[in-house]
Amino acid sequence: MLNTVEAVKTVASCEGHFNGGPPYIYFKAPVHFVRRLEKQLRDDLESDRPLLSSQWVLEGHFDGEFTLTFMLYCPRYHRTLYEVFGDWWLFGVHRKRVDRELLVLANFVEQIVNFDI
Repeated sequence: MLNTVEAVKTVASCEGHFNGGPPYIYFKAPVHFVRRLEKQLRDDLESDRPLLSSQWVLEGHFDGEFTLTFMLYCPRYHRTLYEVFGDWWLFGVHRKRVDRELLVLANFVEQIVNFDI
């Protein structure tokens, strides 16, 4: 979904899978776009009925050329909460939950794009 936004460029991403690591999106975007996405994430987190079952975090980083880039990830998935069972637990048993969260994030991006039109 991010790649459909004209001013946004995905640098790297992973939907999370066995032996491949947790889901994340590393991208370049205008700050006003990232600000709106962060607002979506915070509003959802503070909602009485959040759409995301886990907290997702947006962080800014400078790449090798000192260009501001952003990473969107879920600390719960990155800190190996399910370390005992590994990827099998998260991306096997809970794959549907991860997929639902990725769809919610895509929906947030779509709402931002529709808002800007």
